[in-house]
Amino acid sequence: MGESYSSLQIQSAMENNEIMLFFEPRLNTRTGYFSALHAVVRWHNPRRGQLILDDFKTMLEDESAVRGFSAWMLKLAFAAADEWSSHGYKFRLAVNVTHVLECQIYH
Repeated sequence: MGESYSSLQIQSAMENNEIMLFFEPRLNTRTGYFSALHAVVRWHNPRRGQLILDDFKTMLEDESAVRGFSAWMLKLAFAAADEWSSHGYKFRLAVNVTHVLECQIYH
């Protein structure tokens, strides 16, 4: 990675809307229909470009940072789901916070 980042930098990036949730459709191969939306995190870092969660999850330095980041992901996902639901869309939403919580194993 070359550069050191911290939980504070991640918090700042979240506040500046550099880290966002995107929703990818998941295809059910048995039915051929899209069965769910999967929330994924992307960080548009001004210096390093587009980063996926695996690129920065170890920068969440302690349990409170991991919990805060996971709560932030869920808050955004539920807000999006509420908005879509208010327009009559029916869908299933998947948010994998386990992937974030795995970073605790590395510390």
